[in-house]
Amino acid sequence: MNTSSLHTSSLGRILLLTKASLTGSLRSFLIFQLVMAIVFIAAPLLINLIGSGFNLEFAYRKLAESFLDGTLLLSYALATWIYCLIWICQLVHTSNPSAFTQIPASVGEKIATMALATLGYLFITLISITIIALIFSWIAPDDVVKNEFFLWEIGRELMKDIDNLSTANQIALLSSTIFAIVMPVLCMLYFRRPLFGFCAIGLIIILVIGISTSQTVRIFSNASYYDDSGIEQLERELAFIRNVYSSIMLVVNAAIAYGIYYRLKTIQIK
Repeated sequence: MNTSSLHTSSLGRILLLTKASLTGSLRSFLIFQLVMAIVFIAAPLLINLIGSGFNLEFAYRKLAESFLDGTLLLSYALATWIYCLIWICQLVHTSNPSAFTQIPASVGEKIATMALATLGYLFITLISITIIALIFSWIAPDDVVKNEFFLWEIGRELMKDIDNLSTANQIALLSSTIFAIVMPVLCMLYFRRPLFGFCAIGLIIILVIGISTSQTVRIFSNASYYDDSGIEQLERELAFIRNVYSSIMLVVNAAIAYGIYYRLKTIQIK
């Protein structure tokens, strides 16, 4: 296939880089998928089977519960995100020739490529766990609720919980989600070794959780629960803290986004 015409447009370069990123690491990612299936599904199923005296129904039921409460999906998503962070760190700090060093592209195009490749990895993970869910829904005993294996049940419940939140809480949740995405990426761009990047991520998470928890505990400890005015005062203070948090996260996320752009521009992945 002649791809020379794709080099002349921004979209074409993004497509070329994304394709090269996914195909170049597809083998290692599929091996990673196999490892996740063993760690998160096969091993727990075997442990539950042995622990229950080889009660197959009990083992399947425990697996179904992990599908239903989202634990399995969360584990898969977190492990895939860690893989993507390591991939980003190795991609931007590698000294070996690659598509990122051979195809001239702007910083924005490379950021778009990283985002698309990450979404591609997450999509492959979603397909993988969906296939596993369908297989287990077919072979599980009749006493096990089959719908517990289907991921759209999790998605439906999650969307219902989000819809029940107020607009202010939805904004706070969105800002926290963006922070959880861009902050680790920035750490990986600034450290050559993934281990150091993960250490920085851990320290930042501890700091953020510590500050948030201390402020929340302080508000609850000073609150009066004996009359309606005390409850109303508590609700106002919590709403104020939430609004301050959302505002700070908005500024921090914008700063991190600029930091990602600046870091990629300075290390000159060309």
